[in-house]
Amino acid sequence: MLVLLIQLATPATAAPTLRLQGPESLLPGQNFSLQLRLDQPFDGLPPGDALLFFGLQLQLNGLHLLGFEPAPGWSDDSPWLGPDVIAASRFPGLVDFGQSSEVLGWLRFEVLQPGAVVVDLAAAAGELSLGLGYWHGGSLAAGARWEGVAVPEPGGVGLLCFALLAAWLGTRRRAGLMARCVTARGVFNPTPRPAFLCLAKETRGKEWR
Repeated sequence: MLVLLIQLATPATAAPTLRLQGPESLLPGQNFSLQLRLDQPFDGLPPGDALLFFGLQLQLNGLHLLGFEPAPGWSDDSPWLGPDVIAASRFPGLVDFGQSSEVLGWLRFEVLQPGAVVVDLAAAAGELSLGLGYWHGGSLAAGARWEGVAVPEPGGVGLLCFALLAAWLGTRRRAGLMARCVTARGVFNPTPRPAFLCLAKETRGKEWR
């Protein structure tokens, strides 16, 4: 019982934490970037450790990945690990000098459609070339999630509605002009003619009467 109480009272061990940072309100068709950061990169690790690589499985909703650019000092390993993985490495590694956060790179996306857009990055511990790879600490599990929303511009929706309404009214007006465009005997003339000729004839008829 005493051991259990001691375990409950002991705070959880701090650990490196991935974070995706970027805009949350977007437009359909927009291109944008998310910054990938590693907060507290050496918490809970042996003193003097170094981060050698990172690799993360990528899952997207409503987005298309345009590219990944690692931070300066890192080499992009993504092309060798598959289309759904972002990865980078450096030698001799990112060393611990007490930093609280490090930029690992930038991901560029295109918004495909209106609605919720999601980016999920994940890797289990011990996976080859995936996770956070340390010189002494081994490969650690890692993950990050970002959520946003893509909303069409109000002006664009309004212009579309106006254009549809104008087209509908124009169709009705042309139909009315064709119905009134008749020969002198009152028989409908099936031969197409410009609307202004029909209007001119209708006007002359009124003047003669």
